[in-house]
Amino acid sequence: MLDGNVTVNGKNLTMNLVEKCHIMNEGKTCEEIINELVDNYKDMIFNLLYRMTSNYDDALELTQDTFLRAYEALPRFRYESSLKTWIYKIAFNMALNYKKKWKLFKKKDSFVDDNLMDCRSNPEEETSQRQLNAHIQNAINKLPADQKAMILLREIEELSYEEISQILNVPVGTVKSRLSRARCYLKELLADVEAR
Repeated sequence: MLDGNVTVNGKNLTMNLVEKCHIMNEGKTCEEIINELVDNYKDMIFNLLYRMTSNYDDALELTQDTFLRAYEALPRFRYESSLKTWIYKIAFNMALNYKKKWKLFKKKDSFVDDNLMDCRSNPEEETSQRQLNAHIQNAINKLPADQKAMILLREIEELSYEEISQILNVPVGTVKSRLSRARCYLKELLADVEAR
C-alpha cells in the first residue's frame, strides 16, 4: 500500500492509501471513490479528450490513463476544488502532454456524432448540417492550442470560468480574456469560410 500523511483532528498521521481514503471520504474506499468518478465522469472526460485529439482510440486510451492517474493521485487530493474540476484538470493535462508528444490537434473530425444525424428526415438538411459542422470543426482546429482549449472547455464542455481557471491554473480574468480572443479569432475563421 502507498503511505501518506493526513491530518485528523489537528494531528498529522501516517496512513496507508485505504485508511486515508476511508477517513477523508466518509468511510468510502479509494476504489469506491474511483468507481464513482468513472461512473459520473467517464463520458464527459472521453468527450473532452476526443475533441482535443480528434481520434477515438487516442481519446479512449487517454480516458483510461486519466482515471489511472486519478487513482494514483487520490491520496494527494487536497479538497481545494471539486472532484469534477480535479478530474478535468488531470484529463486536460494528459491531452496536452499527449499533444506535445504526438503533435495532435491537426486531425479533422466532426464534433457531431453521425448517429445524431440519422434522426433527421430531410437529406438536404442532413448534408447542410454536416457541411456546417465540418466548417466549424475545421475552424476550431485552426485555432492555437490555448484558444482551442478555451473554446472546448467553455463552449463544448460548458464549464464555468472558475472551473476553467482551476483546470488551467490561471486567474478567472485571464480565462475571460483568452476566451474572448478565441471567440473573435474563431469568428474571423468562420467568416473566411462563409465568404468563399
